[in-house]
Amino acid sequence: MKLKHQFKDSNIERDVNDSMPLGFFLSNKIGGMLFFDAKKDLTQYYARINNSTLKVIHDINFESPVTALNHKFHSLAVSRQDHTNELFVPHYMNALLLKLNERVPVELVFDLTDIKQQNGVDHNIYEKQGRVVIRSSSGGSLIYTAIQGDRLFYESKKQGKMLCLNIMSPRIALAVSDNENAAISEANHLFENEHKIKGVQEKYISASASFSDPEKSLAYACALNGMDCMLLFAKEENNAIIPVPVFSDVKGHHLCLAMHALLLEGEFGIAKKTLVGELESPHARLQNGYSSFEEAAWPVMMFGKLLNHLCSHEKLYSYFSAEEIQAIAEKIAKLTVILDSQSQTKLESKALLLSIYNLVHALTKMGDYFDAEQELRAKTRNLLLKEILPGLNEKILSIEDVSSIFLTAYIYPVLLSKDEWKSCFDAILEKMHNNFNTLQRKMLDNETPSLDLEVFGLASLAATVLCRTDSDHYKQQLDALVKSTI
Repeated sequence: MKLKHQFKDSNIERDVNDSMPLGFFLSNKIGGMLFFDAKKDLTQYYARINNSTLKVIHDINFESPVTALNHKFHSLAVSRQDHTNELFVPHYMNALLLKLNERVPVELVFDLTDIKQQNGVDHNIYEKQGRVVIRSSSGGSLIYTAIQGDRLFYESKKQGKMLCLNIMSPRIALAVSDNENAAISEANHLFENEHKIKGVQEKYISASASFSDPEKSLAYACALNGMDCMLLFAKEENNAIIPVPVFSDVKGHHLCLAMHALLLEGEFGIAKKTLVGELESPHARLQNGYSSFEEAAWPVMMFGKLLNHLCSHEKLYSYFSAEEIQAIAEKIAKLTVILDSQSQTKLESKALLLSIYNLVHALTKMGDYFDAEQELRAKTRNLLLKEILPGLNEKILSIEDVSSIFLTAYIYPVLLSKDEWKSCFDAILEKMHNNFNTLQRKMLDNETPSLDLEVFGLASLAATVLCRTDSDHYKQQLDALVKSTI
């Protein structure tokens, strides 16, 4: 299979083994996403409706196999034996555009499922205002999917709990909403303004670092700026594939999934709305067992990043009042009591709690949080330098071991001095021969390894940390890392 990464004026082409796990992720930046698994030829689309993530499309089927992929970051072109189709997900819309260069049949398999609750949904299909509308209902909730196309012909059939729609159309716009008219309007907006929307979206794509070598620039963008299209995990859970993005600033499939890109793009208002909603009652979710420590702590860390961005742009009080900041600080302060009891096991969990103590102290100026940070920092330093690092010399490195250390360095870099971190990274890189593919994975009984995909996420994280620590010192390792990620 041919794979091409196309970024501005740079192009990188690769031959990819058909057996290699390869997935792409296109985010709408509000919690919805499209996931394409090249190995399985599987395309799934998720929408974000009423604070729930719904799997809308279970698959998009074509008769011919995949022969090549053109990854453009804002879209993905999939070449097959008899045609090429392009997948485009517009930002801030629960919508999807599918374009074909030949008039060939395509089957859309609808399976509206809440990825958390796995509730089944009944489907009814009809036409309105020249569009095909699918009305999906479950437990009193209604979701509408509107489909608009050029010279659109279709046939529908039910297959168990799924609805299969066989379509003939060279261009298909699809939109999802809990309001029928809103779904129709959004599908029409995307259909009529495709080129304008794409043009705006292309401007959002920018490299995370500047390199004189265009190949390195593109590779680095693939590794570190993969919000619009990226390699990821595909976690099988309850017979549904749930995309779990793995990149340097976000961990887990929660509402902060697009936060890094929002901050880079200066979308501070959307970032604020997303994070404030996530911070409303994390302590309640923890007490009820719905979230892990990391799921509650990462949004707090991202909130700190948002404040730093706003302060650096001198816009803090353009987005937050003093009363809002005080109220949020009180919520985070209450959270530390619960988090403290849940952060005693993993090194990166301690780093998260340290960053939270630091943030709460900055917001409240209360000395108790400063003292708590200093005490935990001393204990965590001792754990890393005197127990974890010496222990690594006596065993085979696992992906979990290395990931824990790089996550800690990313989350709370002041834990060690620059020279101490360099000594730590030098030892790890030497032991694994500068190759993340040498790492083993700790496995539970009957667990299937997914090392190839995990290595991508870890390599992306490591590239971030090494570049920030000393890009000159780690030039050789960075060159190898950014190339290995594509």
